[in-house]
Amino acid sequence: MEESLTGYAICFVFLITALLAYLEEYIGKYKLPIYISIAAFLVFIAATRMVGADPDSANYESSFLTIAKGGSEMLVEYSFVLLSQTVSMFTDDVHYLFFIYALLGVSLKFVAFRQLCPSWFLPVLMYLGYFYVYHECMQMRTGILSAMLLFAIKPWSEGNRWKAFLFIAIGFFFHYSALMLLPLLFLTNKKISFYGKIIWALLIPLAYILYFGGFSFFLDISTDLPYVGEKLALYQMGEEKGMTTLFVNVFSPLLLFTTALYFYLLYFHDTLAEKSKYFPLMLKLFGIGVFAYTALGAFPALSLRVNLLLRTVTVILFANICHTVIPRWAGISIAVLIAFVYLNYAVPSISFYLLWNP
Repeated sequence: MEESLTGYAICFVFLITALLAYLEEYIGKYKLPIYISIAAFLVFIAATRMVGADPDSANYESSFLTIAKGGSEMLVEYSFVLLSQTVSMFTDDVHYLFFIYALLGVSLKFVAFRQLCPSWFLPVLMYLGYFYVYHECMQMRTGILSAMLLFAIKPWSEGNRWKAFLFIAIGFFFHYSALMLLPLLFLTNKKISFYGKIIWALLIPLAYILYFGGFSFFLDISTDLPYVGEKLALYQMGEEKGMTTLFVNVFSPLLLFTTALYFYLLYFHDTLAEKSKYFPLMLKLFGIGVFAYTALGAFPALSLRVNLLLRTVTVILFANICHTVIPRWAGISIAVLIAFVYLNYAVPSISFYLLWNP
């Protein structure tokens, strides 16, 4: 029963946030205190989640206790070691470590949402629908990295790549997979032309060609990456020995739904680029994220990492879908429906189920 409380709490906040999305124009001066209250509640939920309800929390607790006893965790970021050592000076309860990560991950994202989207509550709704579960209740180190990615979008779009690099570097301190973002810094926020849209659309069939044709040469390169390569090699070894259950279904309903949304956003690129200042860059990152999931499907650890990190931008992108439909309430309703579909796929990861068990 205790493990279900987290799921019930998330669904409750999701429902309240959906209602607030409809009422945003009428809330006025109360927006900020309500916004802060939601963030605080989400920090509390992630910090108090039961160890073992999700696939990652038990591993975090084990690493935390190992470090607390003076042991070493060679493949864990130094930030995790430092925070674990600090917390262990006062307590051996891993929930205090969860609190620090949740406080950083949630609060930083809430600040980033305000920079990237004019709507107060639609980005929060999209975040609750998927990434809150994966980044704050499971992969909490990645949760801070994904927040740094969102902070990097503004200077990156404005051509200030050094500042964007700085945010990515901070993210690297919390999770080494930030290295995956560095080759993408060449991308610009320039609007996508008609022929450019065709090229970005062709990324999807290209991904399937690479998946079925084999993309093994990339696996050899990825395992040579510092830190990241060692972790990916361990993930792959665990999968081959049946110790992990990582699996990529390149025809899963969720992937097909996500791909359809990518094409939809690409179709409405011109409209949404006028509504959202940083839309083109985020759409390109989204496209590469969808591409990576399928193209790297033979290596689930890498496929899932790249996909989940880059798709963080969909929190903003999907919130803007409301601008493609009139009247306003209809656009918001579509956004709510999208978030609800994703929520059904996310909460089973914390041992909770809504309409179906994926």
